[in-house]
Amino acid sequence: MQMTKVDEGGGVRRMLTLEEVLKIVRVHRSTLFRMEKLGQFPQSVYISENRRMWFEDEVIAWQKALPKNSRRATRKK
Repeated sequence: MQMTKVDEGGGVRRMLTLEEVLKIVRVHRSTLFRMEKLGQFPQSVYISENRRMWFEDEVIAWQKALPKNSRRATRKK
């Protein structure tokens, strides 16, 4: 299900479902929600009591802001 919303400038902003976001970001849903809670991922908006969605432009901006050669730091045991 794709939804759109008109922004304040009169343009339309596409909204993504959880499934669509997970296809873009490729993390587990619990990881996505944790990142969102920590402010490391754009906040979702509830369009009804049990339906949350993300703005596509915010997800793309987040993705573009990631370092190109990012590697996970390994911890010493």
